[in-house]
Amino acid sequence: MIISFIALSIVPVFIIGLLGINSNVKSLRKISIENLKYTLAETQKESDMFFHSVEGNIHFITSVVAFDNFISMLNTNNSDKFKKATNELQPEILSFIQNQKYLYQIKLIDNNGDEQLIVENIDGNYQLLNRLELNKTATKFYSYIAQKLFPNTLTFIPTEIKERKSLKIIPTISCIYHLKKTSFDGALVLQIYAKNFFNILGKERFDFSNTKVMLVNNQGYYLYHSDKKTDWNQLSASKKTMNLRYDFGNKMADEILSDNDKIVYEYGDYIIAQTKIFNPAFNFNNKYILLISVLKKDIFKSVNKYKQTFYILFIFFVALSFLLALLATQEFIGPIKKLIYGARVLAKEDYDSRVEINTGDEIEELANQFNSMALSLKQRKIEIDKHNEILEKTVINRTKDLKNEKNKLDTIFNNVPFGFILFDKVNNILSVSKAISKIYGGKSIKVLDESQLMNTTRINMIQKVKGSGVTLTNYTTFEKDDGSKQFLEHIFIPVKNEFITESVLEIVIDITERKRLQNLLIHSEKLAATGELAAVIAHEMRNSLTSVRMLLQILSKKTQISKNDFDSFNVALDSVSRMEKMVNDLLQLSRPANLELKPEDLNVILNEGIEFSKSHIQTKDIKLNTNFEENLPKLNLDKIHIKEVFINLILNSIQAIENSGHINITSKIVALSDEIKDMAKINIVDPVQKKINIQEIIFNKGTKVVQIEISDDGMGIHPNDLKQIFNPFFTTKLNGTGLGLSFVKNIINQHGAVIEANSTLDNGCKFTIYFPIN
Repeated sequence: MIISFIALSIVPVFIIGLLGINSNVKSLRKISIENLKYTLAETQKESDMFFHSVEGNIHFITSVVAFDNFISMLNTNNSDKFKKATNELQPEILSFIQNQKYLYQIKLIDNNGDEQLIVENIDGNYQLLNRLELNKTATKFYSYIAQKLFPNTLTFIPTEIKERKSLKIIPTISCIYHLKKTSFDGALVLQIYAKNFFNILGKERFDFSNTKVMLVNNQGYYLYHSDKKTDWNQLSASKKTMNLRYDFGNKMADEILSDNDKIVYEYGDYIIAQTKIFNPAFNFNNKYILLISVLKKDIFKSVNKYKQTFYILFIFFVALSFLLALLATQEFIGPIKKLIYGARVLAKEDYDSRVEINTGDEIEELANQFNSMALSLKQRKIEIDKHNEILEKTVINRTKDLKNEKNKLDTIFNNVPFGFILFDKVNNILSVSKAISKIYGGKSIKVLDESQLMNTTRINMIQKVKGSGVTLTNYTTFEKDDGSKQFLEHIFIPVKNEFITESVLEIVIDITERKRLQNLLIHSEKLAATGELAAVIAHEMRNSLTSVRMLLQILSKKTQISKNDFDSFNVALDSVSRMEKMVNDLLQLSRPANLELKPEDLNVILNEGIEFSKSHIQTKDIKLNTNFEENLPKLNLDKIHIKEVFINLILNSIQAIENSGHINITSKIVALSDEIKDMAKINIVDPVQKKINIQEIIFNKGTKVVQIEISDDGMGIHPNDLKQIFNPFFTTKLNGTGLGLSFVKNIINQHGAVIEANSTLDNGCKFTIYFPIN
């Protein structure tokens, strides 16, 4: 009855208020959208005016007489005339660009993509670059764009330029003008600081606090965003959050980025207006879109105030109606409230509560029935409590047993080094052990489920196990975040119930270390066989070469020999000497060197190696730079062999430099930032039972070592060759034996040290040696 009275009072007010709000919203929506379109047009107009002013500046530059004279002198062979034309142009163009602070650079490029003129802001001052500094950057792009334009027309393209000195990225808007005159056909490029253009976009045009201005490319990445991206050092965004799709979703982003003519969009709490900008006059993937978004709540602020007033009035009328209805129905509702109160007390299991009503009608009869029900429920509760007590004891005991069993299984499941995954009938993951996350590089189970756990290969293996009912094994390889490969063994076991496979248990074992040792063992066997073969060949060759040398020396001492024959004997003896050196290298490969270890200063040995190599360095235009840390601790070294190592590495650097370059040699004490491992030697102890003895050098993170670096800026080493340079007989030199670096690594490892090589093709090579201090 109260609800009926209230409804009769508030329904008319509610209907009239809704109609008013609806009308107001429609009107404000129309006005706000028109204002948004107008603001968008104003923003585009100001950007167009900015670019028209740039176009006017281009016409001014190209109309200067000194500029025409400079162009006409480009192809002349008269250096004096060209110099004069350049000197006449310099004050004109510097005066112009200093008045246009929004320009970073003016560049003139001919049709071949060669730079003919550059004026650039260097350390805050505009300078005309010397011609020797030209053609050091890629300019084919600009000439290509210019040739796509009609003569004496222009286009704008956002670009990024590296500053000449600091190599800092400078965001710019490239104005590319197709300059075509009688004696010249090329491109005039004005590099505009992007921040000057962004200042136009960021100009406040709304009274709303949450207005956002955005400039996006055809992939949705922001070049400018009034909230997110106001002072970035690059135009290209790499973060997912700097994309239109992140803020507005794929569907809305695809619609905005499409080629439709729609101007206004609605997305959630936003109204968005868009227009195209930087559209070129040719078919080039260079579409950019200017967006302005406004919160609906800012637009409909007056409507919200109207709503607030409406709701206050609505609540007032509801309260008034409720009061009147309450007075009218108090006598009727009183007994009902007693019954409701009694029901609530009964619901709280207070079965001793009774309802006393003396109205002499059906409500009194209902109260009597209610009291009878309360008495019946009390008796039933006593019986249920007895049964519950017995059941609770049983459940507690059973739960305790199950919990103990579960704890045992969890302990086993999560502490073995193998990973376990349990799949149900429809290939859903029921359980995953903690070891799985560790095996897959510490990734969370959620990430693994999406990327690696539920792949096609795993699902196919699960299906095969379910179909056959037998255990199957599979092997997989994947690349870790650091670029190294990880090898896994997967054992799929059917879990059966009454001969029916209900689930599949997968055991994942990381066999990366086993695989590495297998590969190292194979490699060691090859090297051992190579060493044995080298020893046999070297022994036989040395005996024969000794005999040949003796015979040649005896024959060369005969008095009746001619000068030509004498010279031939000397050539033959030199050849024998080279062959003997190779035999000695082979013998060093086949057996470890006998080291005589004494406390030595590495800096002294380095200087002796450099002194020995100076005659080779002077054959080329090579600058040698050294930086030795003083007071290095003395280390137990074989001076002769370590000196040979340094000479070998320095000679390699000299050979890697074709004509001119730099060689840098440093020594210092460092604490290792990462663990370093090197496989020094693998011995086969028992070939039958496959037992091996591994000699591995390990420097833990934080270990203090003496670090020697020998680097050059020569031709570098190909990535495929870098893995093999320490293998015997591997060489990329025409006359090389491939034994030098193998000898170097053997000597370094015999000293308990580690050598590493790092190189980039055409960008030099660096050898780093770590000597343990203790």
